[in-house]
Order: sequence, then C-alpha cells, then structure tokens
Amino acid sequence: MKARNHISARIQRDSPLFDIYVEHLLDGIISQGDAHTNPGHHAKESDVELAAREIAQLLPPLAIFMSVNPQTFDEASDDDTRSMLRDAWFNVVVHGFTPSTDRGKRNLKHLRIMAIHSPPLVSENRGEQNESDVDLNPILRRGESSERESMQKKLLAELVPTRSNEIKGLSYRKTIFLQAACLVESLRADAGDCTKALTYFLEPSMRRGEVSRSMDAIMHAVMDRYLYKTVNAANPTFSAQYAAAQLARIFCSCCHRIERVQQAAFGCADRLVDAIPSALCQRSSLFTLLELLSLMWSSCLEAETDRYEPRSTFKSSRGDVVVELSDDYQFRQQTLESLHKKAKAWLARAINIAPADVKGLLQTYLSEFDEESGYGHMSLGRSFAVEVGSTIPLTDQRLSSLARLGDCPINTASDFMAQYTTRQEYRYSEALPDQSREWVSFMRMDHRASFLTPPDSESADAITALAHIEKRILNRRATSLTDVRDILRRAAALLCRSEQDECSIIHYLVSIPFAMFTKQSIKLGISLWLGVMNENPRMEPRLLAEIVQRWESSIEKRQGLFSPAITSPDPFLLKQEFAPSDNAALAKRKQLVHNLLAPHFRLLQFLSSHYNATRLGSTDTHHFFLRLLDVTLEAIKGSTPHPMAREIRFQVILFGLKVLNTSTTMSTLAQYRLKVQILSAGLGWFNAPPRWSFGSNILQLKTEIRLIEDVMAALGETASIGTQTSGSTKSLAPQEKLLVLLLESELSRLHVWVRPVDGSRPQSTFHHHGGKEGMFEVCLLT
Repeated sequence: MKARNHISARIQRDSPLFDIYVEHLLDGIISQGDAHTNPGHHAKESDVELAAREIAQLLPPLAIFMSVNPQTFDEASDDDTRSMLRDAWFNVVVHGFTPSTDRGKRNLKHLRIMAIHSPPLVSENRGEQNESDVDLNPILRRGESSERESMQKKLLAELVPTRSNEIKGLSYRKTIFLQAACLVESLRADAGDCTKALTYFLEPSMRRGEVSRSMDAIMHAVMDRYLYKTVNAANPTFSAQYAAAQLARIFCSCCHRIERVQQAAFGCADRLVDAIPSALCQRSSLFTLLELLSLMWSSCLEAETDRYEPRSTFKSSRGDVVVELSDDYQFRQQTLESLHKKAKAWLARAINIAPADVKGLLQTYLSEFDEESGYGHMSLGRSFAVEVGSTIPLTDQRLSSLARLGDCPINTASDFMAQYTTRQEYRYSEALPDQSREWVSFMRMDHRASFLTPPDSESADAITALAHIEKRILNRRATSLTDVRDILRRAAALLCRSEQDECSIIHYLVSIPFAMFTKQSIKLGISLWLGVMNENPRMEPRLLAEIVQRWESSIEKRQGLFSPAITSPDPFLLKQEFAPSDNAALAKRKQLVHNLLAPHFRLLQFLSSHYNATRLGSTDTHHFFLRLLDVTLEAIKGSTPHPMAREIRFQVILFGLKVLNTSTTMSTLAQYRLKVQILSAGLGWFNAPPRWSFGSNILQLKTEIRLIEDVMAALGETASIGTQTSGSTKSLAPQEKLLVLLLESELSRLHVWVRPVDGSRPQSTFHHHGGKEGMFEVCLLT
C-alpha cells in the first residue's frame, strides 16, 4: 500500500511507465471478482469478500493518482483509458462499495476523490447510436444472481424511494449501472458539481421507459444534495459564484442537440433558479443565458440565409459559450421558443429579489458589444436584456401598485436607459472635464489620457480632487451637483479599469454622496457603486464596507430617517383657525420631509437588492448586512413616527425579516436576538398615537397597504423562530401576535382612507375578538 501510494504521488506524465501504471491500477480493480457470464453461476460470499478486500487495497493509490494527475481522464484522454475507469466503477459497485455499506463508508473519502476526477459513466460518442452500452458491457453482469439482484435493487430503492416501483422491473445490469451513476454523481455533487449527471441522458437506454424515469429520480437526488449544501452555505465551494458557473453549464445543456438532455437540463435549471435566484445575479450565468439566446436566434436565422449547409457548432467569445445543435431547423426553433419562455421566468425571479444588481449586470452586457455578432446588428440577447431590464419587479410595492391606463404599457424603460446612458458616460471616461472650475487647479490638465499619464499619478490626481470636493461640501461651501457628478464619474472610470486596491478613491466615491446626503447625490452614488461592482468585482467588498460604515455614520449624525426635523408639531400647540387648510404650507412641509427620508429610502432599496444578490457569497459580506440591521433596528425604535416615514420603517422591518428567513449561517441565539430587534422595531411604530396619512396621495397608501401585507407574510414565514422557551430566552409568540394584531388594525385604517365606501375591503380581526383581550385592543386603538 505504501509503495503504491508513493508511486501514485510521484509518477510523472512524461514517464514511459505512466500509462502502464494507470492500466495496472485499473486492471487490478476490474479483474477482481466473478468473471463468469453464466447467469446460473453463483459466486460464494467468501469470494466476493476477498475480491472486495483486494479492490479496497487499490482505491487509495488510485485516488491519490487521480488527484495528482487530474487530466488523465479528461475529454482529451484515450477512449480505452476512460472505458477502463468506467468498468472499474461498475466493479466497485458490484462488490458493495456504496455509501450505505460498511466497506463503502470506510472508503468514502477515496471514492469521493475518484468521483471528482472521473468522467461520466457513459460515452458521449454514443449519443447518436441506438445500441445501449449498458446492454453490451460484460462487467455489469458480474455476480448476477437472484439474491444479489434483490439486494442491489433494495439499495437503489433506498437512494431514490420515489421510483421503487420502476426499480423492481429493472434488469440486473441496469440496476448496477444506475447504482454506479448514483454513486459517482452524488459524490461529485458533494464536491460541488451537479452538471455531469446530465450527460447520462446521452445513453440511448436513458431516453425512455423505466430506466429514464429512474435516472430522472437520480438526477433529482443529485440536485437535492447540491442545493442543500449551497443553500446552507456549507462551504465556499458552494457559494453563489460557483452556483452561477454550474447554472451556466446547465443553460448550455438546455440547447443540446438531443431532446432528452434538454428536458433534464430545463428541469435542473428550474430547480436551481427557484432555490437560488441569486445564481442569476452573477455575470457568468446571466451573460451565458443572453448569449445562448443570441446564438439560438442566429442558428434559426440560417434556415433563411444558408439552408442547405447548416452549421452544427456555434460559439461566442463572451461567456465562453459553445453549443452543438441539431440539423433540424424546426427543432432549433422549438429549442429557442422554450429557452426564451424559460428565460423570462428565470430572470423575473432574479429581478424580483435583486432588481438593482440584475439590471446593473444587464447594462454591463449592453455596454459590451461586438458589431459582428449579429445579422444586421440584430441580437436577441441584447433585445431581451432591454426588455427584461424595463420590467417592474413584483417586490416594488410602489410601482406594482400603479393601475394600468388602458393599453398603455407601464414599465421602467426610461429609468433603465437613463442609468445605462450614465454608465456609458463614465465607463470609458478618461479625460477631465473641459470646464474651468476652482477645483480643477488641483489636477494636472496637461495629461489627457491614461496611456500618457502614469497610473500612480492619475490616482493621486483623482484623490487630490476628491478630497478637495469633500472638504468644500463639509464646509458648507456652494458646490453644484454637476461638479460633483463629473469628478465622481471620473473616479468611477478609474476604479473600473484599475487593478490596484484604490482604497482612498473608494472612500471618497462613497463619502462624497453621503456628505451631500440628498436624493440626487445618493441616486448618483448608487449608480456609480453598482457600475464599479459590475465592471470590477474586486472592488465590491471594500465598497460595501464603506457604504455600511457611512450608513452607521448617518445614524450617529441623526440624518434622514433618524432626524428630529421630521417631527410634526403637536396640533394642540398650534393656533386654531376656522378656515380651510393651507395646502401650500402642507405641500412645503411634505416636500421637506420627503427630501429628508429619500436618501435612506434609496439606500435601503440598493442594500436589499444587493443582499439578495450576494447572500450566498462571502460570509464576510453577510456579516456587513447583519451589522447594518443590528445598528438600524436599534436606532429606529427611537426615531420619529412621522406618517411619511411609515413606508421606510416597514421596509427596514421587511428587510430584517428576509435576512432572518434566509440567513443559514446564524446561530439559534443570533436568530433569536435579531427577531427580538425586529419585533421591537415593529412595535415601536405603535408607541405613538395612530398616524393618519399625509395628504391625498392614494398611490402612497396603496404602497403602504401592500408593504404591510408583505410584512405580515414574512412574519408568517419566520413564525417558528423563537417560539420555544429555552433557558433564559422567552418565547416571542406573544410579541409577534401583538404585532400582527396591530398591523391588521393599521391595514384596516389605511383601507378606510383609500376606499371609504367599499364594503368589500378587509376587516380587521379586532372586531372578531371579545372579552378582556378585545377591551385591551380597543384601548390600543384609542
């Protein structure tokens, strides 16, 4: 054993003994066991046990060899070598090396390493053949007997219990093959790869009947294992970035030339996007999907431009996408229709949770375009990006509450294209503004382009100018937003192409919008921050840390939502006049409060979107959001409950509930503490007397109604957290029940204001409680 392990770890690929040693290891496994092909021959259990021991001696050196030489069995390797490895896996399963047996558990580590570096157990070359490799392989017949067949079927049924009836009707050979496929792909999924299982549907026997249904169940089980580890953030290998790479490969299989592979791939993509929508908030997966739409459209276009010499392979340099298609143009059109329909549903799911991040990536995709990639400069991927980027997310309570006006479409195309235009202005911006300004003197105007200016001096110039701008703002000196926009765009352009850390520039890129702290400055800042994150992902953690720090600083300075300036004067302390309300004064007061609340509202939208896009990424990034919620929920309890602050306060509570519901890395105690803060912040709104709406903005009222309904639904999803009394932690059920009752009362009050004569509006449950509890609730209302 030691000698084999030593050779496996040190033998070189250029050694003349390399191939001989590989064949020796594989043949040593394949040759063990019953070589008879007579079904009536019964192998003794002692012989099976002896053969299993011999195989167990060869598994560690083979695992070491495959980990040191991972290219030995890749697609470029010899077909005979790959065939021997498949036979070795079949013989391993025949002799009982499965996760449910003792010998399998003892060797699970070595089997997992082998599975990571093994190709699928079917030959991709047989995709166009009618003969099944399962029927022709003699290794799959080893140890065939009625007792062993029943045992193997029982083991397989335990792995995929939903297909136990189909498994009973399988032959011994097919049972062994499915056992081996399940073993290899389950171990591979445990290591972070769930896409190789789709290759099995190339096998002719997998395209119909009970074998196909059983393989579907195995594919389902493989996805279950992968998704469980990814959703629970068990390992960095299962972060959203790696899940996006898996999703990109599945998307490519959705365009496979064989229909059965397509069906399986669409099912896997549906499951992955449903479980991890943030996997589509990554460049690799989103760009691959858009490129596939363009490639499939181009392939269908060839029916009109080059019908009699069809191409089968289509490539795209963006996203490194390669697809091999059928020569059947009708099948290509069906594939395009299916992909386009599914893509709408997938991206709608992603946009609903992270609209800012997905739309930012779509703008990045539109910014990069090769004019040769489309016929007549037409590209379905780009058209689809514009269409999807213009949609209104269902989670946007305000815009989704807008009533449709006849046949006029309502979308966000104007805002999407405005952001895209802004991105283009600074994406490749290098020259300084030409206008003469006071702060321009701090920079050397003789250097106009980055290829003439050394990077270090260009960065120093930018830092000097940014520091000067920030100083002017903090000193309350007049500084126009145009001046700020110009210098910040130039700083963003520098960050987009920089390979350095540029911490100082990042600091000013965030601190200057916060120093101004207006709706326009924060909106500009969010656009620039998202652009830099999408163009240069290396800058994302530093930018996010700076944003969270500045958010905390705004709380300490009592700005925006936490400002005492939004406090409405007590009406009993004002002079009473028997005259109509002063609408001009009310409008002025309303605009003042709106201007104070808007920066935090914009920031909360951005942070909520970015959390959903990155929550399965780095755990450090996740801690940023937990820290932000901890500080914000504590501060919000003491903020002023102005009627116009109702929306943003409940948006904070909804954000906290989403984090509580989706956070998989928090301990039980941390979840309990966060829920206590959320409930306290929610109840804090009702400390003051009832707050009626401010003005006649019916859309605002509809928005708040939908928002409170979403908060109540989120409370239902997290109802199981903190309900049990354990030690020093008391049950949170009474507080949660009280908050739900108060929210129902608030809903009833808002419905009265929106539809005062509508008898079909929801009634508060306050009217359906009696006794002492009902009296207490009435006291709360008064």
